[in-house]
Amino acid sequence: MARLHPQLTVAPFDSAPRLLAESARLFASRFGFIVTITILVYLPGHLLYQFLIDAFEVPSTGILSVLLLDLLDLVLSSLAIPAVVYGLVRKPSLGPSMDWGRRQWARMLGWQLLVDITVILYAALLIIPGLVAMVKLAFVPAIVAIEGEHESRPLERSRELARGRMWRIAVVLLPLMLVDFAADFLLLGKIKDVESERFLFVAAEVGIAVVSQITTIAILLMYLGLREQRTAQRKIAKL
Repeated sequence: MARLHPQLTVAPFDSAPRLLAESARLFASRFGFIVTITILVYLPGHLLYQFLIDAFEVPSTGILSVLLLDLLDLVLSSLAIPAVVYGLVRKPSLGPSMDWGRRQWARMLGWQLLVDITVILYAALLIIPGLVAMVKLAFVPAIVAIEGEHESRPLERSRELARGRMWRIAVVLLPLMLVDFAADFLLLGKIKDVESERFLFVAAEVGIAVVSQITTIAILLMYLGLREQRTAQRKIAKL
């Protein structure tokens, strides 16, 4: 991906509260673009999903439904994340952003699947190792979205960037996880019967996806800040 948009502020990642505040500011300033991308990706995806589970009479509750929704979210986020990131680091234009998202979709999906499998395997041992793995691999989506095919080892790159900064990253991610949980509770908690309220359920899922883009922004800003720090350190080392 080409150079960053001049209006995007990239600051060193040395303060979790400051980064959260900058994430909120960027989310608010690009809200229209973020909502549009999210609707373009998630609305048709969830409508198609509801049509298929209704046609095949798949229960809306239970383990199968949860697994299918998680898989759907993985598929859709693998398109939405690189598209949103492109619009944030470049000019927020729908056409080029969606094109970048489509180009990176397969790579993003593959790496996100690998991240999820890794976290699940660690979490199967104990909860704490799973959380540690999640923090270490938090930068993978941003790395794939920014670097594209130029980075062949995003998992190793993410672990390298997270080394020595685990607590700071966790302090950023924890409140964002609580925000996502609150969005789930507020938007889905009052839907009693998905079968009779499918369109309301779809609207709620799209709303949750919009809220989750705050996490995308925070991870992006952390990654860009750490990348700038590493570049500056390399320049100093060459002097």
